[in-house]
Amino acid sequence: MGGSATTRVVSTSGTLTISGNVAVSSDVTDQFVLQGDGNGVISGNISGAGRVTKSTTGTGRWILSGVNTYTGITTISGGILQFAKRVSLYNADTSKWTSANITAAAAGALALNVGGTDEFTLADVLLLQNMGFVAAVDWDWTPLMLRGAPLT
Repeated sequence: MGGSATTRVVSTSGTLTISGNVAVSSDVTDQFVLQGDGNGVISGNISGAGRVTKSTTGTGRWILSGVNTYTGITTISGGILQFAKRVSLYNADTSKWTSANITAAAAGALALNVGGTDEFTLADVLLLQNMGFVAAVDWDWTPLMLRGAPLT
């Protein structure tokens, strides 16, 4: 045995919606991968110790809007991973918003809903920018697109 397990969810076109809760693996080396040229929305809560990855396979946007308590690394290798609410990113625990836990490649973008009820604040954006994320050239506030924290 050995090795890491990977669970992939693929949206090839349109928008795939997952409204139920998602329990990722309790193994920190396992990963839950979101991919495809289509878009996706996960409104349920994501929990567990495994990693959450937006894959380089496809350019789609995945939106996470649940109360996510997963503790694994968040990686954006390509496309867009959008967090609709503060609690969608490590249950709003800013001590977990570190460059060790959140990484994005040049082909990927972290998107945040900013300014609304339960959404990210300017202080949150500045915290992420201090980690190395920068506002994308084409950014706007609906959502704010951050790029640049390199994969390690």
